[in-house]
Amino acid sequence: MMRNIWIVATEQGEVASLINFLELKSADVTALVIGSQELAEQTARVGTAVKWIDSADQPATNFTAAAASIIQKAAPTVIVGGSSPEARAVIGSAAAALGAAVASNVISLSIEDDVICAERSVLDDKLIETLEMPIHTCLLVNALNLQPQAPSDEIVTGSIETIEAKSDGSVEYLSVEPVAASGLQTADYVVGVGLGATGGDLFNQTVKLAEVMGAEMGCSMPIYSELQLMPHETYIGLTGCKVAPKLYLALGISGTSQHCAGLRNAKTIVCVNKDPKALFFNNADYGIVGDLNDIIPALIAALS
Repeated sequence: MMRNIWIVATEQGEVASLINFLELKSADVTALVIGSQELAEQTARVGTAVKWIDSADQPATNFTAAAASIIQKAAPTVIVGGSSPEARAVIGSAAAALGAAVASNVISLSIEDDVICAERSVLDDKLIETLEMPIHTCLLVNALNLQPQAPSDEIVTGSIETIEAKSDGSVEYLSVEPVAASGLQTADYVVGVGLGATGGDLFNQTVKLAEVMGAEMGCSMPIYSELQLMPHETYIGLTGCKVAPKLYLALGISGTSQHCAGLRNAKTIVCVNKDPKALFFNNADYGIVGDLNDIIPALIAALS
């Protein structure tokens, strides 16, 4: 059967990354782009046909209902999205409109006759499920699995069709304020702080270690959202800062996929955790199982 695959895109490089990860052919893909003209043109360079909804500086989520209606009328074989909030909103609405199945954390896709076959990771990547679903299936890919794809310098090869769509106005930008630069995004060395590095004097010791290393400090979500020990701009993760240091030293961080999504471009990752079953060890180049109360002072002494 003809592969009529639609990809929902609200961010730059999203379509190219999904095509590369799922090993799709650009000619089989139509990109539903919600955003600026620049985003539509950049997406077209991948070679896909583009259906473009001009968001006119509004949040993409204001066009969720319109995008779902467009997808429902087109009735694609498969609808694919990344795990951004905007993509999830559109995919969810499209699935409801089509009465379609939804699968998340998808890592592979194949289409045979009228059957969609997809693999997805479950239980914190401990297992891989193989699913068979009917056509008009909606799939979400974890951003942790996507590698950034540089835009092509070639002449635009895909067509761009502007789709008139009405905003529901449900979300309004009240203000846009720049966040003070933390230095994380350009740092060669980053020390990541998790809940395991906050008891007693551990946090102060971690600050001292970062100083002797000449490193910037980042953190997992609970450090800023619950304990408020560090500002929001130092949160590293899927919805936070993305870092690419030569060395990332993770101290007392469990290693959820949301946090690791911010470390995709780190050259070397070292994880220190007292729990030998911590998820972070699966994504680290080097791991140390031990008590931070012993390890951090030893590192400070060795580097001072």
